Amino acid sequence: GMPVLVKETGVPSGPASQGFSEAGQAEFWTALSATLPPTREHAFVWFEAFDAPWKIASVKAQTGDLRESEAHWGLLRADGGAKPALGGLAR
Repeated sequence: GMPVLVKETGVPSGPASQGFSEAGQAEFWTALSATLPPTREHAFVWFEAFDAPWKIASVKAQTGDLRESEAHWGLLRADGGAKPALGGLAR
């Protein structure tokens, strides 16, 4: 009987060397929005608006781990250009 909010979910769009792509990111959001269309009872939020290339160095400094995928969570590229995932969500 309580509302459900899916938060902190998503798929990065890169790096390709780890099997991620903009198309894969778009597929995830398309499937989620088809499965869980927003209503007053349930909704989801996007993980990041913009890609953040600076996060790679920040995460490495904090954890010692190089996580290149940290730079690629946005629905928009770092330069502000829209990724395919955003087009599937705009209604």
